[in-house]
Amino acid sequence: MISETRTQNPDAIIDLICHSQGCVAAGLAKPKGIRKIVLLGPPAELSPEEFSKVFTLPGTAIDFDGVSTLARRDGSTTIVPKAYWDSIRGLDPITLYNALADTSKVVAVHANQDEVIGSLDFSRLSPKIKQIRIDANHNFTDEARAELIEAVQPEFERVPIVDEQDNIIMHKFRDEVASDDIYRVSALWITNTNGDILLAQRAHTKDHDPGRWQGAAAGTVEEGETYLENIMKEAWEEIGIENLQVTPGPKMLENGKHRFFAQFFIATLDKPAEAFKIKQDEVLQVRWFSRDELAHELRTNPDKFTPGTAWAFKEL
Repeated sequence: MISETRTQNPDAIIDLICHSQGCVAAGLAKPKGIRKIVLLGPPAELSPEEFSKVFTLPGTAIDFDGVSTLARRDGSTTIVPKAYWDSIRGLDPITLYNALADTSKVVAVHANQDEVIGSLDFSRLSPKIKQIRIDANHNFTDEARAELIEAVQPEFERVPIVDEQDNIIMHKFRDEVASDDIYRVSALWITNTNGDILLAQRAHTKDHDPGRWQGAAAGTVEEGETYLENIMKEAWEEIGIENLQVTPGPKMLENGKHRFFAQFFIATLDKPAEAFKIKQDEVLQVRWFSRDELAHELRTNPDKFTPGTAWAFKEL
């Protein structure tokens, strides 16, 4: 399939998403020229003995020298021939995954309640491989499916790269943006009728400025999005605000550790901090600051805030 894809689309960027033993199949295939490989529910071990520990439901009959039937929790039955047991003896999936990471970017998504693959010991996995853990079963069903999509989708998103006049010159995948590239960010500055300012503390898991305080919401503009479309999306996803009336504010070029245009949007909203529905993996907390309090904090503890916060405080 990879060969056929390359023949039909010579310039295609190819990614692989593999599930369960499909992860092992990718390791055995050793594909070259793959940008990214996402392993969903990859087995840490693969041996006949491991299967006999996991498959214990009524209706299971394991015969390593013949045909086996494995009863699944979803009510289905898997038929396993002797040739399969012979093929996996001595096979080490971790070694295969580590070899994939030598030629491609690899992300492994583990299901914490995996009822199929047995061992979840991935201590030998290469540090090159990004690991994500989700509370889910082997097939990432029910509520876990949305969490899986949310975790994996950013691995395939592209962002606009712009020049110093904010004209789009190309698009890049998020993890391929270079230190001298300029990308786009939208930011939301909310005040209430008392003049207080709503700030959000970034989650400690964020790649940029973890744990620091910033405006009410912010996000990187994705391919095909406008600044406005992005900030409306981020306001809903990060702090649970929908259909907010915003006014475009100034735009700044940040030339620090990261280079980006930040387009600010301004809104007025009277709402207690505890009433905001925050997304915990994006935002730790939100709170209202009086102008005097924020001015004091920015002056005495500037490292607690993102670089653009001081600029926005003065300009907005």
